[in-house]
Amino acid sequence: MTSRRKPASAAPDAHGPAAILDCSRTGSLSMLHSRSTVKRLLYMFGGCTELWTNISAEAEVYAVHQTYGAKADYKSAGREPTDYVNSRLILMWGWSPADGTFGTGTLQYLKLAKQRGVKFICVDPRRTRTSWELAEQHVFIRPSTDTAALVAMAYVILSEGLHDQAYLDRYVLGFDEAHLPAGAPAGASYRSYLLGESDGVPKTPEWAAAITGVPAEEVEPVLLIECPRFLFPFARRIIADITSDGGYPPFLLDPIDFAGVYQARKAQADQQVGHA
Repeated sequence: MTSRRKPASAAPDAHGPAAILDCSRTGSLSMLHSRSTVKRLLYMFGGCTELWTNISAEAEVYAVHQTYGAKADYKSAGREPTDYVNSRLILMWGWSPADGTFGTGTLQYLKLAKQRGVKFICVDPRRTRTSWELAEQHVFIRPSTDTAALVAMAYVILSEGLHDQAYLDRYVLGFDEAHLPAGAPAGASYRSYLLGESDGVPKTPEWAAAITGVPAEEVEPVLLIECPRFLFPFARRIIADITSDGGYPPFLLDPIDFAGVYQARKAQADQQVGHA
């Protein structure tokens, strides 16, 4: 006990209580790991530095404010648990509400969505309770390599033309060279980075595989088969409603075999590589 106490007390003695940062927050099922218990302990040393923002979801908080305005509440930005049942595909990235607390009834709403036919894909270094209960597919990823995986997914979205260019042109600063902020150097756009135009390294799934440990063949099918498969009925309904509202017979898109399309394109690409 003495050997563990000395390092903890040395920092405040040398730099004051502000040298101790309280990173405890909610989300744990353990009574001794609760925030209130940690705060009481740290206050016995004379206080500590408190976090000024959300340790778990600051990226989401920032994104919501940038998208919906500075006064927007990130908890009311379209991810209410009651709306989970309206999803077609839920990608659980490092999130396991069955192993901790994340709002009242969150897991129950997810289970209800599962019963209604929603598909779950889990990305996590470990097999979690939530993954066991809900996920049809679990993608194991090395810890702290999430960014590389997400960048590779962005590469596939861009290279396959799945992005909304009109939206990007209107709302996103710096996505491509035509929309760089004033003073930004040439080649500094996100598009240039993804395609490797700025550093000579395209951020392909193969590039990410060496970092994340996730095989490239696990990334592309999620984006090019599963996502289109679940979004297609929604798009089909919208197009049918638009034509019907215009006074015309509903225009119904023919069903698309996205798995077949993906396999055909992959075979064509492999054949081209073989000839090269």
